[in-house]
Amino acid sequence: MEVYQQYVRRMLKLLVITTIVIAVLLYVGGGARFVGGWLWGGGTNCVYFVILAAQVRRWPEIPPEKLKNKIRMTVVSRFILILAMTAIATRIPGVHMLGVLAGMIVLTPLQYLDYWLGQRRKSLPR
Repeated sequence: MEVYQQYVRRMLKLLVITTIVIAVLLYVGGGARFVGGWLWGGGTNCVYFVILAAQVRRWPEIPPEKLKNKIRMTVVSRFILILAMTAIATRIPGVHMLGVLAGMIVLTPLQYLDYWLGQRRKSLPR
């Protein structure tokens, strides 16, 4: 369980840093109209991860095999959250939907990057 909590902390830090850095780069690079959407999408990812961590934290005594099943069962509630936050974003002026979608999609490549870096660290000689 401790390994999972470390993973969640690491991913949250990576998400926040990536969201802020890309928002600054968008603003400086002339894509200011996408910044609001990007921040909203990145914020949606962060909220999703916090809720996932809170749900898992409630089940500390469950073995990892059964924990996977529990996480899969609660995916609907997190999916509804994403749909609701996306629907709200459509009503906010200044929030560009392309930025929102890009901000939400960035989670997957970051997870692969984290996995790849973790595997690389394990393979390095000590």
